[in-house]
Amino acid sequence: MHKIGLRFLNYSYLARGLTRVIHNADTPELSTEVMDFRFRNPVGVAAEFDTTAEFRRVFSALGCSFEFIGPLSYGGKNDIRSAVQSLKRPLPLSVPVGITITKRAESTTEDEIQKDFQNAFEYAYDFADMQILNFSDESVGSIHELDFIQGITDPILNTRLSYETMRPVLLRLSRLLGREELEPILDYCLMNGVDGVVATGGARQLAAIDEFTKGRFPVVALTDMRKASEATDLFNAGASLIALDASSGQFNRTLPQKILKTLKIK
Repeated sequence: MHKIGLRFLNYSYLARGLTRVIHNADTPELSTEVMDFRFRNPVGVAAEFDTTAEFRRVFSALGCSFEFIGPLSYGGKNDIRSAVQSLKRPLPLSVPVGITITKRAESTTEDEIQKDFQNAFEYAYDFADMQILNFSDESVGSIHELDFIQGITDPILNTRLSYETMRPVLLRLSRLLGREELEPILDYCLMNGVDGVVATGGARQLAAIDEFTKGRFPVVALTDMRKASEATDLFNAGASLIALDASSGQFNRTLPQKILKTLKIK
């Protein structure tokens, strides 16, 4: 489904209602609690093109239980401020929204990059249901090195302590991270209050995370799967939730329903 179709559903209450019925979006038997959130099912969407969470009601009608938007930065091409302005307007029957935050394109030094993450985090904190720190893009910096990740994450976790409400902070990890690189990062997460990770490396990476954390750490599998049957493999490998990758600007509107049907049968 292209943006034009999503936009039609977004502005038509009747069409969204029919879509919700057709796609069987209400799945109480598949509800799950992760990071103190009650998700109505374990399937969501990562819609990089939806930079203002414009379609969060539409994805809800199609059967998704959450949406990740971004990566967004404070300033620059993909400015987080537009997303926040949108999220200030609560929408009924929408889904929780997580914002993936990153650096500005022009930032190159570690100090600049740390400041970019901090600014984006603070600006969006009261409006995003979750925030995901983007360490999956090689252009961000030394995303394989714990010192670099810690230098960005520590100040953010410390800042979070000053807020009355504790909202989840996750790390989005590179698909290129192998077991040896993953383990010190995961150990840091477990010891310092990171709420979960977004794994981009498929079932093999999920299995490595699950083995090291003994299945006690929330993991969102970001996947570009094409077949609903692939979801079972990801959950068996240790995924707590699945985020369907819609970074191409398209979304397979029938896939969430097919995955949910597969999970019900299981």
